[in-house]
Amino acid sequence: SQAKDVGETEILDYGALFDLLSDSGITLETLPQVAAHYNWTAGDPADDDGTHACPADEGATGPSDDEVEVEPDYGPWEGDMVYPMRALARELEGEWIEWALHDHFNNTWNGTTSGEENGSDSKWILIEFLSTDCGHCWNAADDMTSFHNDYGDRVEFLSFAVNFSSNDYFNATPEEVAAFQDKTTHNGCRANQYDCADRPGEPHDWLYVDDRNQSAMHEFAAQGTPMFVIIQPNGVVAWHQYQHNGDAGEDQESIVDALQRFFGQVQ
Repeated sequence: SQAKDVGETEILDYGALFDLLSDSGITLETLPQVAAHYNWTAGDPADDDGTHACPADEGATGPSDDEVEVEPDYGPWEGDMVYPMRALARELEGEWIEWALHDHFNNTWNGTTSGEENGSDSKWILIEFLSTDCGHCWNAADDMTSFHNDYGDRVEFLSFAVNFSSNDYFNATPEEVAAFQDKTTHNGCRANQYDCADRPGEPHDWLYVDDRNQSAMHEFAAQGTPMFVIIQPNGVVAWHQYQHNGDAGEDQESIVDALQRFFGQVQ
């Protein structure tokens, strides 16, 4: 009968409650004994909204503090957890495939082991925002090759290729981004005036992410290219370029100096 449902959470209006009591053979005279048996309690009438919630199983309690999942502090700045991001991405000479940034994180990482170098126990992440039509990014392609040669054993590299809707020359296609990464022939790089095969540096043997709609760029508060962010293995921002530009209250530290500070001087 419906009386057997006691102990499970159920919402009833008062009319339905009295019908249930009547159908179950419970009268107003026997109601106190039934209530005592099932440990029913009454709320403050002043708080009544016309419904009644049956109690949970006897002895049940709410979740403890340890059981409540705390939402991470998402954001673009140092100390924040980076926002979840999904896009298309490709390896060197590969195809564009579905990709998620959080797949690169080690959620069990809780700091570099004492006495070890950063990245020796779990790789950190260097994010670069670039445009294949940006002259500064064109020149920085050689720097990225050097960074990867120097730190690639301890740092995972991710290059986010963006477009700028405000400039008709910054409108790369996926084919142009791939040619820039692979350093293969494609007329259209660097403001549509250069062959991508002529860019400085070597082919970039790390992941390129399609951010031509600037969604990830927005999440990282990036306003131009090239722009850099260093992320800890657990997905927390360790260094953000805009917090080291020498503005009021900030130090001035380049990406070169930041890499050396986190991962040591290049031999």
